[in-house]
Amino acid sequence: MNSIIQQLNTQGALFCTPNIKGWLLDAHFDENQKKLEATYLPLQANKKTDFIPKTSKWAISIWDFDTKTQKLYAAFSQVDYVQIKAISFDEIKANRLQLEQSYLYLTQEHLPRLAQQSPNQWMIKEGHCFQRILLDHVFQSVWYDHIPPQKRPAYKQLNNQQLSKAIHMAYELSSENIPLLQKLQQQSLRFRGHRKQV
Repeated sequence: MNSIIQQLNTQGALFCTPNIKGWLLDAHFDENQKKLEATYLPLQANKKTDFIPKTSKWAISIWDFDTKTQKLYAAFSQVDYVQIKAISFDEIKANRLQLEQSYLYLTQEHLPRLAQQSPNQWMIKEGHCFQRILLDHVFQSVWYDHIPPQKRPAYKQLNNQQLSKAIHMAYELSSENIPLLQKLQQQSLRFRGHRKQV
């Protein structure tokens, strides 16, 4: 089932419940396919906080994938269900714009502001440093080996899945996950040939 979600999210996916509608960043079932967790951006960004992803979880009683319509349904009550479907061609541009706005807000404003509020905990504080570790994580190597100078800024060259991955990781950092930040920083330095500092 997780592979179906990834397939739907390759170009971009819409995430809906009776009370929520958003752009899907990441979703996965647990190993027993009884619990579903989804991270998404609200469909309409009316304020800057709408660029910060949200996560919801459900206990799923039954699920079904309609191959004809390419829609995944996962019921969490007798009448309520989560629906994940690929976005239409007309929605691709709006989805992409909001992904880019979210990435820029999280890396240039939100994470640097959190770092400045607790400077002793955060080993990096600048927006370009957050972008470096996130892009390196997406490529699992030095990001500028994959994006030539004439095609920058880098985020414009990421596909939707890569950009969603970067946003999701930025969201994880925004919960002040300092161990994750340390891991990403050390990984990025290793990619650049630096030794892990003790």
